[in-house]
Amino acid sequence: MSAVAGTRTRDLWLHSPKFDLTFLIGSAVIAAVPLTLYYTFGVSTTAINYLVAALVGGPHLYSTYGMTFMDGNFRRNYPMVLWPSLIIPPIVMYLALNNLTLLLTMFFFWASIHVLHQLCYIADCYRHKDPRPRSLWNRLVDYGLIFTGLYPLATQKLITGKFYVASTVIRVPQFVQQPWVPWAVAGVFLFFLGAFVVKTVREWKEDRFNLPATVLILTTTAVSLVIPTFSNLDVAFQGYNT
Repeated sequence: MSAVAGTRTRDLWLHSPKFDLTFLIGSAVIAAVPLTLYYTFGVSTTAINYLVAALVGGPHLYSTYGMTFMDGNFRRNYPMVLWPSLIIPPIVMYLALNNLTLLLTMFFFWASIHVLHQLCYIADCYRHKDPRPRSLWNRLVDYGLIFTGLYPLATQKLITGKFYVASTVIRVPQFVQQPWVPWAVAGVFLFFLGAFVVKTVREWKEDRFNLPATVLILTTTAVSLVIPTFSNLDVAFQGYNT
C-alpha cells in the first residue's frame, strides 16, 4: 500500500517535484523582490511599479490579448467573452483621468481575484492528476481557503482608511465600513482554514493525500496573510501580483 501511495504522489506533480517546487510553488519567493527593493535598497514606489509593469504586467497583458484575438478558434467559440474586453482600455483611460481612486480600487480588487483564480486553477491541475474521486466539498474548501487568506487584514485596513496606494486611500462603499466586517471576514477565513486542516488529515488517513496541491495551498495562504502586513501596500501587492 505504501509503495502505491508513493507512486501516486510522484505522479501528481505537473512536471516533477524539483520543477514544480522551483518554478510554480517556489515562485512565491518572487513576491519578496519588490519589497526588498523598496525596504532594503530604497527604490522608489514609482520605479518598482514601472519595473513590474515592464517585466511582468505588460508582457502578461499583451500575451493574453494576443493569444485570444489572434486565435481564430477562440474568436469563433468565445465571442461573448472576447469582444466586450475591448471596452476595458477606454474605461481605464477615462478613470485614470477622472477618478483615479476608483480605478485603483477596481484594479487592486480584480488583480487579487485574478491571482487567486490562477492559483485555484493550478491546485485543480494537481487534483485532476489524481484519479481518486474528489467531492464538491473538497473543492469548495480548497477554493475557500485560497480566496479568503488575503482579506482579513486587508479588510481591516480598508475599513479604517489605512489602505494606501501611491498616497491615495483606497476606500470601500460606506455601507461596508462597519466594525464587524473585518471580524466576519476573519471568521470566514478561519472556518475554511479549519475545514482544510480537517480535510487534509482525513485524506492522509484514507490514503488520498495530495502533497503538491496541499503545499501549493498552504504556501498561497502564508503569502496571502503576510502581504497586507506591510505599510506600503502598493509595493506589497505588486510583489503579490508578480
